[in-house]
Amino acid sequence: MSSSSHSSCPTTRPLQRHRQLLDDGRDPLIGRFLDQKFRIIQRIGHGAYGSVYRAEQMALHRDVAIKVLDAGGTAEPDLAERFNREACAVSRVHHPNIVSIFDFGRTDDGLLFLAMEYIHGVTLTELVACAAPLPLAQAIDLIAQVAMALEAIHAAGLVHADLKSDNLLVQPLPRGQLVKVVDFGIARWLEPAGAGGEDSVHGPAPDTTAVDGDEVAIAPHVRGTPGYIAPEVIRGAAPTQTADVYAAGVVLHLLLTGELPFVGRHPGETLRRQLVAPVLPPSLTRPDVPELLDDLVLRATARDPGARYADATELRCAIEAAAVELAPGSIPYGGSTYGLYDASGFEPAPRARTEDTGDSLYHTTTTTDVSV
Repeated sequence: MSSSSHSSCPTTRPLQRHRQLLDDGRDPLIGRFLDQKFRIIQRIGHGAYGSVYRAEQMALHRDVAIKVLDAGGTAEPDLAERFNREACAVSRVHHPNIVSIFDFGRTDDGLLFLAMEYIHGVTLTELVACAAPLPLAQAIDLIAQVAMALEAIHAAGLVHADLKSDNLLVQPLPRGQLVKVVDFGIARWLEPAGAGGEDSVHGPAPDTTAVDGDEVAIAPHVRGTPGYIAPEVIRGAAPTQTADVYAAGVVLHLLLTGELPFVGRHPGETLRRQLVAPVLPPSLTRPDVPELLDDLVLRATARDPGARYADATELRCAIEAAAVELAPGSIPYGGSTYGLYDASGFEPAPRARTEDTGDSLYHTTTTTDVSV
């Protein structure tokens, strides 16, 4: 896409478009006060179980984002527990690249709500749809911030378990962009190796089916977003740090190419293709992607979790090493800051590849609980 197309991207016009407003004037919560602290102004997102609103925190006169679980969801113990878990998870993690939580409560009439910082930006999905393929420096900057957020999440003893472009908000800064990880609705606590957890698979045997002649087994209930769920989780394992690393690799592939590695005709087909088809190097879609970024994506998205980066710290170090090699001096303060990669002079070295790569086959969206 040309530079003129990039200039029209919504993140360059933060005051003109934060995200699509969905308020049609009929939402009964518009204008209402929650817990005598927050005044609902606009609905900015809606999912299967609730809505997200822009609200004013009355005491501080500032905008906040309020996620409200629908009345029907509040009455369902599993959904209410998931909502409570999200509040507890986010409150445990403090990092510039993770959305901050301000309050959590239940109204007198039983509505559960979660108050968070209001991000003036767009989702990574919107950014990619508008500006893909992103400049290499920008892609590295954004994925480095994602890796730093994952470091903080894992250090707090959590796995996000639903990292995806819809759950990454991009806020423009005077210089660069700031990524915020949101939506911890299915986050889980890290467990010792071999321990069973709430996401362990029980009940019916895995569904066994064939894709392009290969027989694969998928757990009967897979929680997450097809295309981003790690293969071992698709098969029934509990998500771990390396599952988040896999999702980050998928995000990087999206940033570099504008495409997800796997897209099926329906969620089940996407999951099955993740189990039998290799991730293709981004350079096959975008020739100017250097080999070291191809290698980074392929290792992060390896089907075998043992072949991936061991954790978010190792992933972040690999990203920083790539940035240094492609643009020496591009990481200020040893990479300890965010949103400050300097794209000036960013000219990747010519590709020196002759081998044959082979052939192969807050948010407002809803995480899929896929039954196949």
